[in-house]
Amino acid sequence: MAPLLLWEQYVAPLKRLFLKPNFSTAVIFIIFFKVGEAMLVAMANPFWIDRGFTPGEIGFVVGTLGTLGVGLVLACFLGGARIARRMRAGGHGSRARTEPEWLSRQ
Repeated sequence: MAPLLLWEQYVAPLKRLFLKPNFSTAVIFIIFFKVGEAMLVAMANPFWIDRGFTPGEIGFVVGTLGTLGVGLVLACFLGGARIARRMRAGGHGSRARTEPEWLSRQ
């Protein structure tokens, strides 16, 4: 099998994405959401300091939760890789149903 060209791998899917209906609406929503989130993050430390927490306590919580978040993302990727490997090997669950069982009983 011949390797895919750069256009077929990257540019064509992005072009299809940009041509989807309401794509610009989704991008505008994401931009406004992220701007608000950035402002919230900038004000988090002054808020916690006003509530009486020390910078050390804030750093401990932020560092601990950040480390747990990275671990959870890593666990998701490892779980997805394991499922993909089992499906390629024809293991249990390799023939997934296209709809839930309760929906097909109607």
